[in-house]
Amino acid sequence: MNLPLLKSKLVPPVTSDIYMRRASLTRTFKQITSKKCTLITGGAGYGKSSAIAQYIADSRVNSTWYTVSSEDDDLVPFLRYLIGSIQRVVPSFGQQLLKEWSSQPAFPTEKELIAWHAWFVNELDQIAEPLVIIIDDYHLIDHVFSINFMMERLLEHCPPDVHLVLISRTRPKWTQLLKLKMSGKLLEVKEKDLVFTEEEILVYFEDYFNRHLSDQESKRILEITEGWAIAIQLMAVQSVSSESSFDVAIKPAMEDLFHYLSDEVFMRFSEEEQKWLLQFSIFPTFSLSFIHDFYGQDAAGFLQSFRNQHGFIQQLGEDSVYRYHALFQQYLISKWRKANTQDLQHAHKQAAHYFEDQNDSIRAIHHALLSEEAHFIAQIVMNVAPKLLKLGQFDLIIDSLKEIPTDSFSEYPALFYIEGEANRYRAYYEKSKQAYLKCLALATEKQDAYYMSTAHAGLAHIYLDTIQPGLADPHLASAILYANQATVMSQTDMYNLKRQFAENLVNLGKTREANAFIQEEQLPEDLLTDGNLDARILLRMGKLSASIHLLENRLKEGGLVPDSHREAAVLLALLHTMTGNLSEASKYASKGIESGIREKSSFVEAVGLIRKGHAESVNRQYFLDIPERMYNQAIDIMDQLDVSRGKAEPYLGLAILKVKQGIHHEAIFLAEKGLRETESVQDAWLSAYIKIGITMIYCTSHQYEQAILYAKEAKKDFETCGDSYGLMVSTFWMSLCSMHLNEEKLFIEEVKCFSRVLLDEQYTFFVDKLTLYGPLDMQQVYSLIQHALRQLPDNDYILQLAQHLQIDPQINYPGYTLHVQLLGPLAISLGREEVEDKKWQREKAKDLFVYLFIHKDRYVPKDELVTELFVDLDEKTANRDFKVALNALFNVLEPKRSPRAESYFITRKQNMYRIHPKAAVMSDVEQFKHLAEQGMEERNPKKAIILLKSASALYRGSFYMNQSLSDWFQFEQEQFRQMYLQVIEKLAQNATRLQQFDQTIYWAEKLIKLDHTWEEAYRLLMYAHYQRQNRSQAIKWYERCVHMLQHEFELKPMETTEQMFELITIGYT
Repeated sequence: MNLPLLKSKLVPPVTSDIYMRRASLTRTFKQITSKKCTLITGGAGYGKSSAIAQYIADSRVNSTWYTVSSEDDDLVPFLRYLIGSIQRVVPSFGQQLLKEWSSQPAFPTEKELIAWHAWFVNELDQIAEPLVIIIDDYHLIDHVFSINFMMERLLEHCPPDVHLVLISRTRPKWTQLLKLKMSGKLLEVKEKDLVFTEEEILVYFEDYFNRHLSDQESKRILEITEGWAIAIQLMAVQSVSSESSFDVAIKPAMEDLFHYLSDEVFMRFSEEEQKWLLQFSIFPTFSLSFIHDFYGQDAAGFLQSFRNQHGFIQQLGEDSVYRYHALFQQYLISKWRKANTQDLQHAHKQAAHYFEDQNDSIRAIHHALLSEEAHFIAQIVMNVAPKLLKLGQFDLIIDSLKEIPTDSFSEYPALFYIEGEANRYRAYYEKSKQAYLKCLALATEKQDAYYMSTAHAGLAHIYLDTIQPGLADPHLASAILYANQATVMSQTDMYNLKRQFAENLVNLGKTREANAFIQEEQLPEDLLTDGNLDARILLRMGKLSASIHLLENRLKEGGLVPDSHREAAVLLALLHTMTGNLSEASKYASKGIESGIREKSSFVEAVGLIRKGHAESVNRQYFLDIPERMYNQAIDIMDQLDVSRGKAEPYLGLAILKVKQGIHHEAIFLAEKGLRETESVQDAWLSAYIKIGITMIYCTSHQYEQAILYAKEAKKDFETCGDSYGLMVSTFWMSLCSMHLNEEKLFIEEVKCFSRVLLDEQYTFFVDKLTLYGPLDMQQVYSLIQHALRQLPDNDYILQLAQHLQIDPQINYPGYTLHVQLLGPLAISLGREEVEDKKWQREKAKDLFVYLFIHKDRYVPKDELVTELFVDLDEKTANRDFKVALNALFNVLEPKRSPRAESYFITRKQNMYRIHPKAAVMSDVEQFKHLAEQGMEERNPKKAIILLKSASALYRGSFYMNQSLSDWFQFEQEQFRQMYLQVIEKLAQNATRLQQFDQTIYWAEKLIKLDHTWEEAYRLLMYAHYQRQNRSQAIKWYERCVHMLQHEFELKPMETTEQMFELITIGYT
């Protein structure tokens, strides 16, 4: 649910009657509508906001206003306010995106940022009239990456009639600013433009305060204030009641000057008025209605009379909301503290109580901390901590607790419990554990049964978070025991303990018992959403689609506090990987990682990395180093957190990955490490899945008897846990292994169970897509079901499954995908087993396969094959050698094919041959081409580099390397070489765009080694060395280019090369 917007942040401040319009600034501001961006930068008190606010009020420019506050330091609240400011001018603006945000998480990925940016720009493009968008106090959020990411791209692509004005104490570090400055589209107003001149000081005093200054006085004021607007204003206010000649003997520091002048102004008020000035100063902002409610009619009356008299109080819009100038507020607080610290602390206590009553926990804590009284802070923290925990304000809680001295802290068991909760949510489990133990010790000493119960419950929660159900069990028993003894234990608290007990049953693999316990105790449905317990029960029962539906709906509602591994995004990532929706899995895993980083929950971040690793590993044939790094990073985090159990899942992921890499002994070692972790904490469910992982490893290495042993154990565990999906997975692997062992009785039993559960539970995705625990090669499914059809031709489930897969009884499915590597030396793998070179028997068998692969979209006549491949032979010999080569090729591709059976991979039609169009064949050339084209089309340089590097890594050498060059594959060889050169060129160009000039040099030099006539490479090297302040090296590359072109082609460099040389020699950037 979105919080309402504060209207006071969406209107410009109303300038006071003593604000002076300055012609120099007006002339400057008139350029705003002709510039793409205006930056107004300067320190506090220079009149930045007032100047632009007065200009837009006078000029009636069509404009929006948004005053940023420190609470807006995240993209979603920032954009909500930015959209809200525009809606005050264009009411229809942004309605659709705001609706979508109700279903979006708070932590967008880079892809989502780009999509939001595109939407925002498109919406701006629909605005008919020119518009000036003003953002004040931008420095408060300049540290937020996502906001800067969005703003910089908005600046790059915003329509010509939209003009951005940024008011900030610091200048943003946007790369776009240099481009805008060079093109004349940037207007900058700096401190030097905002300071008063001597002439302006004379006019200000005379016109606004009726005080005539001598030349000496005006020079003295300028010397003292250095033209600082707020100081000049205060001196003018002071001059109304004083005939002082401004004789300041020693020029003070600017802040001291401000305090000196503020004192002069302050003393002009009556004692009662001074009291109200001080009272208001403890609030960052205050409205007329708030002052009336908090202080009464007299205070509100003073505010009404005072509000327009002075420039150091600003009105924020038409809603009668005000704020002091920051420096004046500091002055008042400092003065009050010196005069009567106890009175100031008492005022903060009153404010804390007020905001606590208003359910504004954050402001209540803010004022409690400023009271500087330990017992009071402790009381407020204890009162508001439950709400702050729900709001995810863990750092605020921890910082508040640090303000309480140890002796005061030790009086309240509740404080230790709150500390434990805040640290647990942040996944600082050791700190959390120590806090709970201190709570338990203190509660035991005081015989406080309530906190003895909650301390045990907190300790149990740590073990629930880290899935150590065996360790959680005794603490839950103690928590329930003391809860029954406590007189203040509420029904809700008791329900929560029972919910934890049910969750622990789930973690022990006793899902059925957990479900029965929930029904028996009649736990409220909304209670089961805590920690997504209901979704986890569905997951562990194999109800994957129902769990996904529940979590995605919940995520749309928002407001979820990260709760370790059970956080919705990472749970969805696992579910989608298990169901084969790998892009969705990757998306949710990324959100989980971002959520963990944002909320400082290292455990959630680590689990996000694990789930991202799963999604990437399942989806990849190449570049497995990427998910491997994710798994290892997660293991490192778990080690830092000292959560050994958390390493079980990444060990499993690494084990399956090592199978793909062909390192079976390491795969077994890692999987067994993971199994020891889960068995040590009695997690039967995850143990069962790790056993499935071990089954997969043994099956892939053809150790089918060992595989069946583990699959049988897993099946038994899944039956005990009540997990129908796990049951289906285990019966699949047992079916596959028993088929290879020709154990027909076991095969029939398991395949019948597999097909029945798969279809009854609607798990057809398992045979359609790659999944986490499914076959590593989907062709295994086809051979399995074909074999089942032969054994059980009348079984309805087998028939339905065969129909679903469109099994062709005329085709002999080999059970593996053919992986072809043609960039570099020819390599062919049957599934994951590479064909040894000696098995080819005839080199011409390789040529025959490559020729058919090149022409795979058509039938190739035998005569063409003989003519192209068997040159310089008489017809009889050529035909004989063709038959020998073809037979050798059949033996390589399908070594277990019956002698007279039709080939799966190569089909024949009369006297013509081709690679079967439906055969499962994957090649590096197709992957290379796909990645190269994507990378060259991608406009985002960072994304483009990832794609292009992946393409580059696949190019291990020229097409069909190490074969004597023949006309029949010369075209393909040159085609892929040229594409590779373009990939290298694009890598160098994108590195230049990102100003990564070392990388530019690396790729450009590589390009010249591959083709020394590539002129663009020379240009890139010239520019990169010039940008690295190495002009002499840049000139050398130009001279080499000139020499090369003259020597090779008798040509001069292109005009762009000459322009680059001119840039270097002139030294203009």
